[in-house]
Amino acid sequence: RTRFENLLNGFVLRYLGLFIIVMFLYELAKLINVKGRVAIFVGIIAENSFGIYLLQYFFLPDFRGYEWVLTIDPFTLFIICVIFTLICTTVCLVVISILSKSAILCRYVLGKR
Repeated sequence: RTRFENLLNGFVLRYLGLFIIVMFLYELAKLINVKGRVAIFVGIIAENSFGIYLLQYFFLPDFRGYEWVLTIDPFTLFIICVIFTLICTTVCLVVISILSKSAILCRYVLGKR
């Protein structure tokens, strides 16, 4: 594989998927009542988006070598990706809540006051 293909593959798997989910949730938040559970969840993600991005950037595994995943049925692959995204986001929110307990870590790692 060329260097460009590796860069493109890494970008698409890591960041484009995250961008699509965030944009979907942003548009979904406009349609849902502000007091609903989904809206509250979207608000929590929006408040912690920097921390989620930071944790996923450093700790999300490298997915090179998983080309066999592309042979799976597209709907099944979509369900797997949604479940994986929800798990990663939930783990990130738990780590952010733990880091937020320390004022120093909260300020310098997460950028919150």
